[in-house]
Amino acid sequence: MAWKVESGSWNEIELAGLGVALVLQSERTLANDGIFRMDAGKIESLILVDEKADNDQRDALVAFVKNSARELTRNVISVVAAPIDLRNDHISGEARFTAGEFAAIETRGLRKTDCTCTNEVVYYQPLTKVRDASPAYTRSVRFAGREMNNTYDMRGLRSAFLATFRR
Repeated sequence: MAWKVESGSWNEIELAGLGVALVLQSERTLANDGIFRMDAGKIESLILVDEKADNDQRDALVAFVKNSARELTRNVISVVAAPIDLRNDHISGEARFTAGEFAAIETRGLRKTDCTCTNEVVYYQPLTKVRDASPAYTRSVRFAGREMNNTYDMRGLRSAFLATFRR
């Protein structure tokens, strides 16, 4: 998950222009269908904060993520500074996120040709509360971080949501 603060503050610390991301790994499916609660098992998380943030802003970004995704941040194994860039057009489905060499995601809008099983409903819901969520096609998603002892590089998935949030 990644957030870009267009305007505003958290805990009275100005965060405009900064980004933050949350990388998760779990023992089982990390999902919520909106009706039945699923047990993800043990969840570990890594918070990537914008390297442009000063110490107070870094603390505020971490606090914001922990407040926004309480259940997903119970076991934060590390907080790492990285150059963060997020461009999100949730209407078109086009988005691009990078966090230095750690992580990257690129999406596009869904197309009729993306049908994979003829049951094309959006089953799983976003993992945090957002506004105007739209499913998107993940062109690529990549993570390489020794903090989580895990790397992956996947392409061509129906696995993303783009949205806005306001607090």
